[in-house]
Amino acid sequence: MILNRMVDAIKEKLAVDFGDEMKIYTEDIPQGLTEPCFFITVLSSSQRRMKKLQYDRQQALAIQYIPYGNMKNKDMYDTVDTLYDTLEMLVIDGKGFTASKMNHKTENDVLHFLVDYHVQVQKEEAEQTPMEQVEWNNVVNSK
Repeated sequence: MILNRMVDAIKEKLAVDFGDEMKIYTEDIPQGLTEPCFFITVLSSSQRRMKKLQYDRQQALAIQYIPYGNMKNKDMYDTVDTLYDTLEMLVIDGKGFTASKMNHKTENDVLHFLVDYHVQVQKEEAEQTPMEQVEWNNVVNSK
């Protein structure tokens, strides 16, 4: 659930900073996509236990930007500057998540922006119902 909320939060921030007319894909990119556009995907997720019921999850996401027009490099460079500011902090359910790592590269006229977030997860302890009275019959057969 946290991954879907992260993708939604990124999508909302991109829509605010780049405008509602910017197409933002979160599933497979269809044939004949609308350029310019963004594509958001989760690259990986890992989890390690911190305490009994507390975990640290690292979420790695990629935001691809596909520019349009004759000045693609200029467009990508302007876009990457904005992405560093836009994706530095996400707010999900009133909690802030700061990016722990961000980097980018351009390849084949596509901007690849990579961002990692660390999320602390607190799991609920399962309620245990006490056992009722148990009878134990221990019979030993001796031959």
